[in-house]
Order: sequence, then structure tokens, then C-alpha cells
Amino acid sequence: CADVDDLAQAVGFRPSTPIETGVRKFVQWYQEYYGV
Repeated sequence: CADVDDLAQAVGFRPSTPIETGVRKFVQWYQEYYGV
């Protein structure tokens, strides 16, 4: 898992989606959007 503590402190935002889930959803969207 990526360490986002410094980023979260700097910008006041902490991602709630695990990277594995985010990448999987992005790939699914990409394939559907571009028809691949």
C-alpha cells in the first residue's frame, strides 16, 4: 500500500479507495469506454 501520510497532511485529503480497487475499476472503465 502506498504511504500517503505526507500528502494527506499537506492537502487535507486521504483516499478512501485502495489502489488495487481503483486500478481494477479504471481498467474496467477503460475497456468499456474504448471497446477493447
